[in-house]
Amino acid sequence: MNMYYGCVEYVYCVYIPEFPAWAARQAGAAAPVVVVSGGRVVARERVRSLRNVVPGDRADRVKGVCASATVCVRDIHTETTCWESLLRRVHDLTPFMETTGPPFLFFRQPDESVLRTWISGTGLQVGTGEGRAMARLAALRATPGHVLRVSPNREQRFLDGFHVRRLAALGVPPGVTEQMELYGHMALGSFRRLTLRHLKAQFGRHGEFVHSLIHPTPDSPITTWRPPPSVVAAHSWPESVPASEQMLQPVIGDVVARVVDALGARRTQCIGLLLDVAEGPPGDRSAHSVMRRHILQEPVHRAETIRHATWRLLREVIGPAGCHLDGLQLHLEALQQPAVHQKDFFDARPAIRNAVRTIQKRYPGVLRKVRLRPHAVFDEDRTTLESIEPDGPSDD
Repeated sequence: MNMYYGCVEYVYCVYIPEFPAWAARQAGAAAPVVVVSGGRVVARERVRSLRNVVPGDRADRVKGVCASATVCVRDIHTETTCWESLLRRVHDLTPFMETTGPPFLFFRQPDESVLRTWISGTGLQVGTGEGRAMARLAALRATPGHVLRVSPNREQRFLDGFHVRRLAALGVPPGVTEQMELYGHMALGSFRRLTLRHLKAQFGRHGEFVHSLIHPTPDSPITTWRPPPSVVAAHSWPESVPASEQMLQPVIGDVVARVVDALGARRTQCIGLLLDVAEGPPGDRSAHSVMRRHILQEPVHRAETIRHATWRLLREVIGPAGCHLDGLQLHLEALQQPAVHQKDFFDARPAIRNAVRTIQKRYPGVLRKVRLRPHAVFDEDRTTLESIEPDGPSDD
């Protein structure tokens, strides 16, 4: 069902506030989540228990403010995986998508009834309006889990209720929004009386940005989005079969073996399972597809791990009541090349410690150890090499 009202084709926008914290939750972190990078808070879940935690706080302060908080070090790879998973989910609704990265995603022509059903269980904020600018503003004000529509004849009323402090989510500094309030501009609607020259003279480039929001130029079309590569293996039955463990165990083993073989040296961080579920009495069953995805905490390639995640997804769909299946597809998504990680060498093999001491005495300085820096922003800064002391490697 395409959304046309009169001559208006609406643009939709998904907004995910505190995206790093949202991604950590998708990867399995227990709520409430606080994400740190470089030893400082960069994102937190918007819950009452974390209301006194603000970006820039030191990581060691979080537990003092909220003892139940889960503190996670920011993981860019996990965030990328979660964003790709979201893109694929929206792609199931419509192929017409556009994004420059989190926290905003634009799309058009979805089946709105399906969209509203899906959004209600995710907590995402979705807005829709005539053009990208209005859709993004609507998403900022939308209630989590709901779609906020701003029709063209209600834009002025909507802008009159849009407080300028919300512009911080679009990169406008708090000092600028405070200056806007001092000039008497409490909401975006009051700016419609000003020209671009006035806004630029008062607020510089931020004034230009505000003018582009309330007087947007005609949008370019939102084109189709092509999903990244994935590894897929499928199985189908000639007729519907009961979803019992006895029936599915050899099938799951076969499709897992095939996807792992096709995966090669790569790793996957997102497991997807598409089931063709048959409903109704025998001989008169109708089928519909159900897709479930599970995001792993780190990239994997072991068949056992993939099999375990597949069974978990399968049980989510089947439930205690059971069902019948016509077929299934196993998807390995968010593919990555393996990263090199050095294990704790001496804890795993204590006998090697004496050999290292011997080498160190004979060739001083030739051996070095790895020092981890878990709060580093970039991957290349997460480890440094240090010389081993003459008396042998330390325990850390």
